[in-house]
Amino acid sequence: MEGRTVPAGEGLAAFCAELIEQDPPAYERALARYAHHDRRFVDDGPVRTRFLAVLERVARRLAEAPEASAHLLGASPQTLASLIEALQALGQEQPRQEEAFQRQGLLPELLTLIAQRLGLFREEYLELVARLPERFGYSPRYLNFGPSGRCNLRCRDCILWGALFQNPLARGLADAQVLRHLDDAEELGVHGLSFCIGEPTVNLDLLDRVLRRIQSSPTLQARSFVTNGLFARQPERARAVWRRILDALGPEKTVACTFAISSNPELAAQGVLPEHAVNAVEAFQEVMPNGEVLVQLIRDEGYASSQQQLLDLLFDRGLLSRMPDLQGGRTLVRRVRLSQGTDLVFSVMAKMPAINSPTAEQEYDPYVFYVDPESIATHPLPGIFMRTNSDPLDEEQAQDAARIALGPDGLFYLDYHFMVRQVRPLGQTLPEALASFRKDPLLHLLTQIGGLNRALALYDALPPDERPLPDLLATIGRYSTVSMVAANVLYGDEDLARRLLERLLAPEPGGPTGGDPAPGRPGRIDGGPA
Repeated sequence: MEGRTVPAGEGLAAFCAELIEQDPPAYERALARYAHHDRRFVDDGPVRTRFLAVLERVARRLAEAPEASAHLLGASPQTLASLIEALQALGQEQPRQEEAFQRQGLLPELLTLIAQRLGLFREEYLELVARLPERFGYSPRYLNFGPSGRCNLRCRDCILWGALFQNPLARGLADAQVLRHLDDAEELGVHGLSFCIGEPTVNLDLLDRVLRRIQSSPTLQARSFVTNGLFARQPERARAVWRRILDALGPEKTVACTFAISSNPELAAQGVLPEHAVNAVEAFQEVMPNGEVLVQLIRDEGYASSQQQLLDLLFDRGLLSRMPDLQGGRTLVRRVRLSQGTDLVFSVMAKMPAINSPTAEQEYDPYVFYVDPESIATHPLPGIFMRTNSDPLDEEQAQDAARIALGPDGLFYLDYHFMVRQVRPLGQTLPEALASFRKDPLLHLLTQIGGLNRALALYDALPPDERPLPDLLATIGRYSTVSMVAANVLYGDEDLARRLLERLLAPEPGGPTGGDPAPGRPGRIDGGPA
């Protein structure tokens, strides 16, 4: 952003500054795009044609849907009217210089940002996918959901809160809707259910109905259950909640589920203290038949101290017969045996970059693992659902590792990071979501080992004028997982995703037409080597 200043303009200067502040990384990408090629709209070539087409579409959308546009842009009616007037004037002027934008009080690179915020590139992408036939098999085995999609806390470092839970449309799911999703899951072979989006205990009546539905199913299984432990601030209530869960899910399926209680400084700031996590552990040991319970820490600069505090509290409460040996350079205890025989397992979750906060800078953090751009260029990376250094998986194994996520906005997404950024929503029902995936060659490509590498090769094959970002590898190196790269870069920039999809569908020289790349050629989408 060096050298760029917010222009002066009636009613628009503050709007421009706010757009930049809301998502600096997105603005950086828009500026890089503009500096790379959009600045050349002085020429009567494809770049200028594309730029003016986007300008016209943005102006038309603002005029046709002012209320929705004002909400998406965070603009007042007066600011929106000024923006429409400015864009219409630019369209009539057929701008050939930056000065044309400056006279209207706008930065030209913000046009891309506004189009993205209005969802215009997403609409292009989804319209293209909708015209394709289903051609891929996809039957994920795991569903991550809330089930209500609500939470009773507002933690700043929550990967979901900053994005989805602040969305005014994400008001949670109706009970009947959640139960219909379970019916669809049972029918479609999605058998593993993870309660980890929102707080499962925020609506105990709904949780009771969901767990009883799982108990009565021959195939559905509760695989994991993560709670912030707010319900355990009083020991008796902690016991009551665990009893209710056990009664609804039944002993057999309860034992098959992994239960985890989160404990970290951010939760303490929200009023859920380490003492409350110990209440939850103590009540769990008294009530539940499981042989182990997890406590989740976040890998940050204080996670070893957080664990020591929990161990001290457990020992003082009589839940530990002796303190674990911390000598010999060990800084973290993974498993301890509680006094009544239950194993307490400490799970250390990887810390993520602050992608959930729109204003967060993607600065280096020593407690975050980052993707190495050099590795991307030289090694076939795992697919979104596959762990690093995993052996190649066959189709059935890959789908066993796949998950689909139901967001608090009531839409299904490929995984967490797609959901956090709200990119490429798959549909409002599970059948619709699976059908949508089965039409999408780019999503299918990214779930395979080496798929991200082949997506980058597609990008490199784009003509320079069609590449939204000049150095895609540098952008990718700011994220910590393949899933983040796919969501924040390849799909977070929906114009880039559309161009990749068009490239993937383009017939190759001498190959067949009709949208499918020739088998065995670069860009093939059947999982074989490119």
